[in-house]
Amino acid sequence: MTAPEITGIIPSAEGATPAMAQWFALKAQEPDALLFFRMGDFYELFFADAETAAMALDISLTTRGKHNDTPIPMCGVPVAAAPAYLARLIRRGFRVAVAEQTEQARKPGESTQKGPLARAIVRLVTPGTLTEEELLEAGRQNLLLALAGPVKKTRSSSPCGAAWIDISTGSFETASLSRDQIEELLARLDPSEILADPALVPEPFSARVAPNIALPGIEPARSRMAQAFDVTQLTILGDFTDEEIRAGALILDYVRRSQAGSMPRIARPLRRGDSETLGLDPATRASLDLIQARDGTTTHTLFAAVDRCVSAAGQRLLAQLIAAPSTILPLIQERQAAWRWIADQPGLIDKLTPLLRKAPDLARALGRLSTGRGLPRDLAATRDLLQAADALVTVLEPLCTEQTPALIRQLFAGLYGRADSLLNTLEKALAESLPARIEDGGAIATGFDPDLDRYRGLRDDSKRTLAAMQQRYADQFNVATLKIKHHAQLGYIIETSALHGTRLRERPELSFRQGTANLVRFTTDELLELDRAILEAADRAAAIERRLFASLVAETVAHPALPELAELFAMADVLTGCAKLALGGAWCSPEMTQDHAFELISCRHPVVEAALGRASRFIPNDCHLPPAQRVMLLTGPNMAGKSTFLRQTALAVILAQAGLPVPAEKARIGIVDRLFSRVGAADDLARGRS
Repeated sequence: MTAPEITGIIPSAEGATPAMAQWFALKAQEPDALLFFRMGDFYELFFADAETAAMALDISLTTRGKHNDTPIPMCGVPVAAAPAYLARLIRRGFRVAVAEQTEQARKPGESTQKGPLARAIVRLVTPGTLTEEELLEAGRQNLLLALAGPVKKTRSSSPCGAAWIDISTGSFETASLSRDQIEELLARLDPSEILADPALVPEPFSARVAPNIALPGIEPARSRMAQAFDVTQLTILGDFTDEEIRAGALILDYVRRSQAGSMPRIARPLRRGDSETLGLDPATRASLDLIQARDGTTTHTLFAAVDRCVSAAGQRLLAQLIAAPSTILPLIQERQAAWRWIADQPGLIDKLTPLLRKAPDLARALGRLSTGRGLPRDLAATRDLLQAADALVTVLEPLCTEQTPALIRQLFAGLYGRADSLLNTLEKALAESLPARIEDGGAIATGFDPDLDRYRGLRDDSKRTLAAMQQRYADQFNVATLKIKHHAQLGYIIETSALHGTRLRERPELSFRQGTANLVRFTTDELLELDRAILEAADRAAAIERRLFASLVAETVAHPALPELAELFAMADVLTGCAKLALGGAWCSPEMTQDHAFELISCRHPVVEAALGRASRFIPNDCHLPPAQRVMLLTGPNMAGKSTFLRQTALAVILAQAGLPVPAEKARIGIVDRLFSRVGAADDLARGRS
């Protein structure tokens, strides 16, 4: 399988019209991407881009104008519906460059400027750089991964560097590994897009490699990494190898390029060591159906069998724990103690679940806000999660003591009052009912900003304001029939009869504007100012609201506590889900050790058991592999349960080292550093095929 290509010919730009010359110039910046060229209310594609997109999207291919006497192939999608079309293209593996108009269309009467409106590429949309809800799976990470290192197998002993980012949440991690370990890392992370020399990437992932990637040298890489995180020395961030630094700089450059030069909020890189994670080769990972089954679905997987999370953030964290079980005993025991404690507190699960279910996906909201694509609901997500944090603290506070597990105490301390000032601001600033976009108006609450209220008042209450002014002028000038009206050429004017007009001409505060046989029209400085204010009120209200929104976004994105709060809520959801799982059936908290012990009592295959449902009962079995008896030989006919036994044993290890409950009556497991489980490729145990 290879990545899709843009098929067709793009001709020379020579002889192009001004608008098409602009298209050619922008297309040259991203030749490997489909160019969405903004034309009014549509994104239009031309030449080979149009032919490729029309086929991929199943939309009409037509023509627009001519280039060198040849009709120009063209297709287009409405701007309002663009996310749906982008999603289809990204799922097919295409990259899309979005070119927007960077100047406003000139209004009638303004000085004319020859040539098309200025346009620029404002974003490169690729599988690994997505932030929009419409383009992402809520419960799944979306990783961009970079590799740096030797390409030739003869140098496989030389270290490679890997760096991966989820731009939608800002997480950033690195690792140093050998060339032989690359496929295992890719199988574990399942990245959406890979930045690397194609020769470094194994065949199953070759279609995800981005084109034309240039790896930076070590000194420029050091400089760019340090600059990205505003540090003088990279050692402040951690002890990274040269190849990790090069991979990290490559991925940061690509992210910046995808965002048209701006850098979204990215966490400081976290280095992952080989010894921290249970080793699973790709064949083992595929045979166990951990996160995704071999048919591409998630129904009959270990993740689906144990998932009791109520939030997308919790589901993403649970998937990470299952994909990368830990080998660090204290960390495993810390997670176990925490979910056991939740399960032991009467009524606690019932109190936590609704809070966690209502908690928004703050990590991805911050990701959108930091890329400049944030919506009013993303600020509301921040407010709502902070409110949920206060509520969760209220629930935990009476229960936390010195004997409470460390992870629960960390949750409590991390959630307690971390962003009260920001919460207070957002509660005052955001309207109760929010628009879909800031451009729609009404995101900022009444009373938050006096200038905004004044202009909104002029915009929305102009009739009431004019009526009050009319009554005041009628009393002031002793003309009961005086009216304030709007005139197409004159704007708002005072209108009275010619009889009264003769007398009013002598009033110095009135300026004569127009007279007829029956009517006389005046204005005042106050009315002229009000006229201008009413005309400008909508524009000024919108401008003030955009400024206030931008200020709130900047304050939110810069707040140092929010990323950790998002992580803590995800962990709280996972731990509560584990407690539900443990209380919902015969699941245990295994005893974890540093020796070679291995014993499972009445163990079950969780995926097969979930597929059977309540109508059938899974018959549990034991597995004893003490140090003196390290080998077990399984024999028997087809469909006797050998594959089920092998895999359920492997899954018990994965669940145990992820810190999760194990489907057994009792278990004692010494930490496993590598796990192998390879059975028939055609096996599908959950569907009864073996």
